[in-house]
Amino acid sequence: MNRELIGHLERLARIDLTDEERRTLTDQLTRIVEFVEKVQSVDTSGVDASPLDGRFDAGRVRDDEPAPGLDRDQALGRAPDAAGGFFRVPPVIDRGEGG
Repeated sequence: MNRELIGHLERLARIDLTDEERRTLTDQLTRIVEFVEKVQSVDTSGVDASPLDGRFDAGRVRDDEPAPGLDRDQALGRAPDAAGGFFRVPPVIDRGEGG
């Protein structure tokens, strides 16, 4: 992790971080990457990839029950920019089209 990568992530997320937040984020991301590398180094040969082994334990899963969702007008009313019943967001990916 370095300042350039953090700056790139800031631009992609369209956020502005303070210097302290950048240091904290750099430390956290470094620890995450180190953890992932450690997990990837574990020898899993001979370990079945399916933890359920084809069996389904219905006692561990709740019933799927419909429930009211968030009211669209309420959600859009809190959005910084909305139009036509949708959230409007600035483009994130630069497609190199000169604009």
